[in-house]
Amino acid sequence: MHVLLTGLSGSGKSSVAARVGEILARPVVDLDARIEAEEGKTIAAIFQERGEAAFRALELAALGDLVTEPDSVVALGGGAICNEEGYAAAQRLGTLVWLSVPASVAADRLAKDSARPLLADAAGRRRTLETMLRLRVEHYARAEIVVDATATVDVVAREIAAAVSAPVFVHVVRSHTNSYPVRIHAGSPQALAREIAAVAGASRIVLVCDRHVLPRVEDVCAGLTKASVIAVDAGEPLKQLSGVEALALALEAKGCDRDTVLVAIGGGSLGDAVGFVASVYRRGVRWVSVPTTLLSMVDSSLGGKTGVNLGHAKNLLGAFYPPIAVLTQTSWLGTLDAREVRSGLAEMLKVAATHDANYFERLTKLDTQRFDAAAPVVIEAIARAVGIKAKVVSEDEFERGERKVLNFGHTFGHAFESAAELRDLRHGEAVALGMVAETEYAASLGRADSEVLAALTFAMQTLGFSQNWRPLAMRAKQYVASDKKRHENQVRMPVVPRLGRFEWLDADVRELEAFLDVEGARV
Repeated sequence: MHVLLTGLSGSGKSSVAARVGEILARPVVDLDARIEAEEGKTIAAIFQERGEAAFRALELAALGDLVTEPDSVVALGGGAICNEEGYAAAQRLGTLVWLSVPASVAADRLAKDSARPLLADAAGRRRTLETMLRLRVEHYARAEIVVDATATVDVVAREIAAAVSAPVFVHVVRSHTNSYPVRIHAGSPQALAREIAAVAGASRIVLVCDRHVLPRVEDVCAGLTKASVIAVDAGEPLKQLSGVEALALALEAKGCDRDTVLVAIGGGSLGDAVGFVASVYRRGVRWVSVPTTLLSMVDSSLGGKTGVNLGHAKNLLGAFYPPIAVLTQTSWLGTLDAREVRSGLAEMLKVAATHDANYFERLTKLDTQRFDAAAPVVIEAIARAVGIKAKVVSEDEFERGERKVLNFGHTFGHAFESAAELRDLRHGEAVALGMVAETEYAASLGRADSEVLAALTFAMQTLGFSQNWRPLAMRAKQYVASDKKRHENQVRMPVVPRLGRFEWLDADVRELEAFLDVEGARV
């Protein structure tokens, strides 16, 4: 696979590519230089005579030629991946690396260079680069690897050479407001600081974190300029209106403005609250999600849903307000206990059951007791779950149709969670019970294969989940009618007739209650 370097003009792509090629013992391709050689003209002349569209076509053809060439290090033009065709071509070729530099640094480096077709006005070079970075940052942020290219060529090149050997995955969630990358890799505080700085640009940054991860967040903050930290007690109290007000007042006390970027570092409840505050503070500020639990990595951080509670009603207030990036580092998972790991695995099993039977089987082989967060198999498993959900929410951002498949296990699961009074049962554990119970209900109607129930049962046994949902059934039946998906007397439920497939079942609420009543009486 090729290593492809992208970034602003002045980020050092050509010089860094040459050094990376030396370290990895690979040939080096400067795409602009290759086009100039083939056309017999400079890039500036091509732009002037034929226009940018013609140049981009030449660029795309040059990328296509690399498919048959040996693995190399490629210096791309600054705009090569800023359209879908170019990005797709580069992604197929190998690993994309973003050399991130502030516009001011790039402008200083280009002060003596008059050959850049888009930077001919020397006096306005910095303003031009600032505008260019603002327009291109969402495209650059889709790169698998982000490096701080303000360091020396040798330092940057060695970091890239080390990074390309580690698994990194990037998925893009499409949104009507702004599409955003979801990056998944093992990570470190230093890498996270670089990624946050890259997507936030020159804006002021406020890291809002769960108090339990404050020491590591302070390490992240040390790698950022114009950044500060707000530590909060995460959990359901934060999702009350009083918690939202306290957070907004804390932002105001720090003098935040509309250009401030909020970074939510924590689990699902913190991400929900920070995302909601971001959607309403000064009528909307940008935010970044940094999930630190397995459950939030594969579920709540994706899709742009934000929400806070109204009294005892969960997530009754909320908005679809996507972040500008989701930065997932599996190294956060090293502090989780086995129950927290299982809670996230339940959501992974959910999307596997509805979309990918082979993936479901692979999940049953993970060891929840000795969960190696840096192992490639774990990173790949998380990335697959993220990829499935990213595709679903991209196709149905506002949950008007197919996105409801993500509710498999949740109709009964939420009822079990409420029956346990939100204390004795974690969300993922409740969803696991819900998947089994809903599949038993579907099987009773002839809508689910017995093999599906057997596979779910085996997975729960292997991964250490409880399968005994019946003791909760009698108390849970009173909560089924309050399901958010209810329309009149029906709830549209996804059911799994065979692993890897789903169908819709329009269930009568009274029949669901009767099923729980009958099954609960068997305890």
